[in-house]
Amino acid sequence: MIEIRHVSKSFGVVRALDDVCLRIEPGERVGFVGANGSGKTTLMRAMLALVRVEGEVLVGGVDVARKPELALRSMAYIPQVAPPIEAPVREVVRAIAALRGVPDEVVATRARRLGLDLGRVAPTRFRDLSGGMRQKLLAALALASEAQVLVCD
Repeated sequence: MIEIRHVSKSFGVVRALDDVCLRIEPGERVGFVGANGSGKTTLMRAMLALVRVEGEVLVGGVDVARKPELALRSMAYIPQVAPPIEAPVREVVRAIAALRGVPDEVVATRARRLGLDLGRVAPTRFRDLSGGMRQKLLAALALASEAQVLVCD
C-alpha cells in the first residue's frame, strides 16, 4: 500500500503540489493525468524519495524520506527520460541486476518479451540506443525485479 499524506512541494514561487492526499491499495492501478507542469512527475519523484516534500509518503507503512532503503525495496521505476549512461548495455544490465539480486537472464527474458534482443545490443553504449530501445531496456530491468510497486513516468 502507498499512502500520501498532505504532501506539498514548491519550486521557488511555483507550487507544484498542494496538500495532496492519496491512498493506493495493493492490486490497484493508478494513473496521474494532468497538464504539463501540473505536478505528476514531482509526485512520482516524491514517492521514490527523489525529491524532498512537506508531508509524508509511506510505502508498506515505511516513510520513504526517513527509511528510503527499506521503503524502496518493493518499488521499481521507469523514468520518463532515460539517463545518458555511457556504459555498454551489458554493463548496465549487470550492475542493475546485481543491485536488485536478479539474474541477467531474467532481464534478457523480459527484454525479449518487449522485442529487445539484449545479446545483439550488449556492446552498444546505453545512450546510443534509440529512444524506444532505451525505454524497453528500462522496462525490462524494472519488470525483472518483480517489485510489488511499479512506477512509470
